[in-house]
Amino acid sequence: MPMKAVEVSDEIVCRFCNLNGGLEAAMPFIAYQFKRVGADFSDPTKEQLKDIVEGLLALLVGCKPPDVVERERRIMLRWIDNIEPT
Repeated sequence: MPMKAVEVSDEIVCRFCNLNGGLEAAMPFIAYQFKRVGADFSDPTKEQLKDIVEGLLALLVGCKPPDVVERERRIMLRWIDNIEPT
């Protein structure tokens, strides 16, 4: 089912928070990645979300098993690929 970019963004944020110690621990990393790519939390583009996902997942390398990082990449990129056209 197609989702809006902001909905996918919310899913990515929630998923990363769950992987990285919760909202309080993860939000500084998330905010940095959004700022790094110039994305607005309420209106990210597909390309920005892809860059954000890669940045967030790079933080997990060494902390999480490689298969977990790859699984998360596939899940998040699938969400991004299914964003409804604007």
